[in-house]
Amino acid sequence: MRLKTLALVSLVLAAAAGTAWLLDWHERNRASRGMLGQPLVPGDNLDLAGVVLIESHRGQVTLRRTRRGWVVEEQDGFAADAVKLRRFLLHLTEVRIAQRVAASPDRLADLGLLQKVENEWRFEQGRTARVLSLIHGLEFHHKLIHRVLIGNEHPGGGTYVRFPVSNTVYLVAGDLGLDTDPRDWIRKAVFAPEFRPRDVRAVALRRDGGPAQRWRRASPQAAWRRLRGAGQGSPAAVARGLMGLRLAGVQAAGEVPPDMRHASAARFELELFDGRVYILAIGARVPGEPLRYGRLSAALRPRAIAARALARAVAAFNGRFGGRVVTLPGGRVRALLSARGPAPRERPR
Repeated sequence: MRLKTLALVSLVLAAAAGTAWLLDWHERNRASRGMLGQPLVPGDNLDLAGVVLIESHRGQVTLRRTRRGWVVEEQDGFAADAVKLRRFLLHLTEVRIAQRVAASPDRLADLGLLQKVENEWRFEQGRTARVLSLIHGLEFHHKLIHRVLIGNEHPGGGTYVRFPVSNTVYLVAGDLGLDTDPRDWIRKAVFAPEFRPRDVRAVALRRDGGPAQRWRRASPQAAWRRLRGAGQGSPAAVARGLMGLRLAGVQAAGEVPPDMRHASAARFELELFDGRVYILAIGARVPGEPLRYGRLSAALRPRAIAARALARAVAAFNGRFGGRVVTLPGGRVRALLSARGPAPRERPR
């Protein structure tokens, strides 16, 4: 009698366990089917996010929302490229989950999808693996809103993804464009928002501690006149070259070796018709990279000091670059230092 009772109880427990597993499987299967066609990141989550964190084997990028706009923490809190960031975040809400992929937990590493080991992401599992996290980043409170694990690209197109709460693998269309080099996310333009070449009244250039060269013109339509120095340098070419200058990176002054920080190979000075003056000091070469160190600053000539709008523009420029050392593409610097030829007349706009 006891054996029959024990067998009956075992049968009931087994049936209950099987039913629970079946219900759980059905629920997970229904949930995974419900994910199809959904955005990779819901738009509401983006509205709440104060921090966007992208991690990979190369390092991480921390994009933080501040009162001044989005900044890149790994680049000394420098301003983020607002256009690139806006397009990236919009893309996340437009990318849809296309299909569910049959993959066992043992295959996650092969697909470049991470699993936590001892509560840490181990990126050596897959060098293409990335983790995207959206965080409600208040000053004294950080709460995870959304996280996506991103893996390899599918041979037929699309990218493998999964969410940490499940080992279910999905395929989304296209490449997600997750750059994990912080330098790729900073605002690259230097002088382009500040002025145009036709706004430049005077250009001064000193190379390698040699004699200075200086040019000036009376109006945007007037010809350039050499005031000091000899040579075949072109002030118009220098102005246009500086307008096209883009940053390679930004560092706090304390992160640059002192012998590199103070070396100066050239100094450019641009004076605008409104009295603003912009200065670029070119420093030494960055060891191991085709880059040059540089420093940027702005000032006002005495006659323009009463102009509040100009003073605000100068203060904003110095606020961005003050106390920082920038890195600049070596090829662009060489082109600036070798600007040759006659100064062409610029057409008025």
